[in-house]
Amino acid sequence: MTDSDGGQSSDTVVVNVVNVLPSYVVLSAPSNPKEAGEITVQASFVDPDNRDRHFVKWQVSSNNGQVIADSSSQLPANSRSAAYAFRPQDNGIDELCT
Repeated sequence: MTDSDGGQSSDTVVVNVVNVLPSYVVLSAPSNPKEAGEITVQASFVDPDNRDRHFVKWQVSSNNGQVIADSSSQLPANSRSAAYAFRPQDNGIDELCT
């Protein structure tokens, strides 16, 4: 800043901008899955920064002893959803986490 007499002054301010985390994760799955049939689960979320890239990891645990391998992938830019398919082999409760 300069005044009419030629005097000058300046100041600096530091602004720390942080990333906003994705939110509103929604998982959807079939309401009546069948034994030995493929189940596809969809996840979607909101992220205000369309330049962010997202990494999704799927984990399934089953109470019947079946081991289902984890799966992961990096989503394309601007993508806000991912799908995962697995095939339970026997009666039981399968819990999915992303």
